[in-house]
Amino acid sequence: MEPCVRADAPTGSVACHVTRHRAGDARDDVDRVVDECPVALVFNGIAHTVMMATPLDLDAFGIGFALSEGIVERASEVFDIESQYRGDSAEVRLTVSQRAFMALKAHRRALAGRTGCGVCGIEQIAQLDLHPVRIAAAGSAAAIDVDAVARAARTLPSRQTLMRDTGGIHAAAWCDRDGNVLDVFEDVGRHNALDKLIGERARRRADLHAGFAFLSSRASYEL
Repeated sequence: MEPCVRADAPTGSVACHVTRHRAGDARDDVDRVVDECPVALVFNGIAHTVMMATPLDLDAFGIGFALSEGIVERASEVFDIESQYRGDSAEVRLTVSQRAFMALKAHRRALAGRTGCGVCGIEQIAQLDLHPVRIAAAGSAAAIDVDAVARAARTLPSRQTLMRDTGGIHAAAWCDRDGNVLDVFEDVGRHNALDKLIGERARRRADLHAGFAFLSSRASYEL
């Protein structure tokens, strides 16, 4: 099989030469698969980690990662962000507050290469919080109408442009309380897709009480 061909600017998918096998017949063809490349996250000039991700919406990814990993407490602690795509890799450079940077240096965690595992990188079980503190108010999930969740589930596939293009990618969506899908972010990693959604909602200072997140994948412990 010949290598996949990437465009100069990221599109979220790449064209690959494939051999299709159907009913005993084999023929050469071109198919599109989800793009995935190393994305380096750099805080205040110091490299923190490298993630495998789909190189789209990288600014939102950087902010969402910083928030979900507890590096910053709010999006306003990110003073500047710059993303650079190099064809086979990307880099997201964030300038964060001194408080956030000092906390980062004190709690650095090895995350290189993570896409699917939410606890990869910890060195011992003691580092894993098995009894996390509830963030959402008790009963908040029950306040979401089941019909709204069903509506989101029916609508999301039609909003997944990369899923239609490639046939396999995760998505995280923000929906209003009626189940209307407002924002969709796609990524080869489900954690990355959610980080992109978190980052964009935080960057817009959106009201997180006015809707709910809906994931195309399983919502595991750490998500």
